Amino acid sequence: MKYFKELIAWFWEGKYFYLFLIIIAFTFLLNKIDINLLLSEKIKIYGLVLQITGALTLVYTLKERLILFKGHGLGKLFKDYFKRFPGRKSRRKIIFKGYPVNVSTSTGEAHLKVSPKDELKDIIRYFEEEIDYLHNIFNKFKKETSDHFSKVKDELINIDHKLSNELKETKRLISASSVSNVWLELFGISCIIFGLICSTVPEIIERII
Repeated sequence: MKYFKELIAWFWEGKYFYLFLIIIAFTFLLNKIDINLLLSEKIKIYGLVLQITGALTLVYTLKERLILFKGHGLGKLFKDYFKRFPGRKSRRKIIFKGYPVNVSTSTGEAHLKVSPKDELKDIIRYFEEEIDYLHNIFNKFKKETSDHFSKVKDELINIDHKLSNELKETKRLISASSVSNVWLELFGISCIIFGLICSTVPEIIERII
């Protein structure tokens, strides 16, 4: 019983190869089809049908592969592609009356740097404000780092676990894709090639059959 199951699985894996052999064998039956066409014309039509079948097969495998890996079809692929058209992003300008101002947003907060006047008192006040500002930023950063350290550690563990699962899933998808699509893609390519032969040189096929 085990051998019988393995034999069925072996034949089923190569089902598209045997289907293509049936398609070739069907060519020899075209002369027995009773329609008001010459044999060469029948072969041309059969070749055209095979080309369409092969092309549709390849489109189907492409769509199946996208659904398998990305979860969407061809329409979503083109839609996402055209959405990523490169363009310039608009920049916001902030203008304050009376003073030349630079805006820094690297820390997530706008820091206004006002150019000091020439008086020594204003220069000292300016640097004191800058020192106080940097001191406050440092204390805030230190507090936030201390509060979120454990959260970051937990998130890293979750990310590592997620990446491990995604790696296993990717390996499974690659394995499934290799088994399921290669035979079907070869079938589609073979149909297109044989269809082209039938359409371009039907006289040679007619002599063979």
